[in-house]
Amino acid sequence: MPGSGIVNRNLALAMAAKLKLAEASMDLHIKNSQSYARSSGPWQDRTGAAREGLSSKTDVGATEIKSSVFHTAPYGYWLEKRQDFHGAYRILEEARSNNLAMLWAALRRIFR
Repeated sequence: MPGSGIVNRNLALAMAAKLKLAEASMDLHIKNSQSYARSSGPWQDRTGAAREGLSSKTDVGATEIKSSVFHTAPYGYWLEKRQDFHGAYRILEEARSNNLAMLWAALRRIFR
């Protein structure tokens, strides 16, 4: 059918643009999560070093975008006292959950 190549190309470009926006939204969310964990978290940093060891990253694959916040400090144990996950990931889980509603709202606007 004449013109279908143009339509397909335009659809592919539109989807690529949406995926870039989604990547940017997820990266902003995870950086905000890292910032929250470092400065606003309600947890006690008994060593003073665990907050400094926090990092975040966003990896883009062919079929998915993964954002994560993690810590590299060997003293992070003090920030990980939680009942589920055998006491691990308290700071990480709470930081990722911070402002999750804003991320969902941004993704809904992108893919609407």
